[in-house]
Amino acid sequence: MNYRDYKQIKQGQYQSVGMLGEFFVYEVLTGIADVPEYYQITKNEFETFEQWQNNDSFIVGKIKNRKCICSGYRGHADSKMEDLLSDEELLKA
Repeated sequence: MNYRDYKQIKQGQYQSVGMLGEFFVYEVLTGIADVPEYYQITKNEFETFEQWQNNDSFIVGKIKNRKCICSGYRGHADSKMEDLLSDEELLKA
């Protein structure tokens, strides 16, 4: 999958959540050029995005500590399917 396959569903300031294939992902714009980075999230994190998007740095930090599955940076556009986890595996990691 390529980061261009991302389907944005909910939007915040410089961040959003949506789907990349069948997986829930968190998109955050980074750097001076607002290059997107994508992190896998759980269904619960997706459903509660409005609650934590602006005021819960613990959840955002936890998500950003996960492996970036793909981004708009050169050489990182395609995700590796073997890096994607189930919700249970994400919560354990």
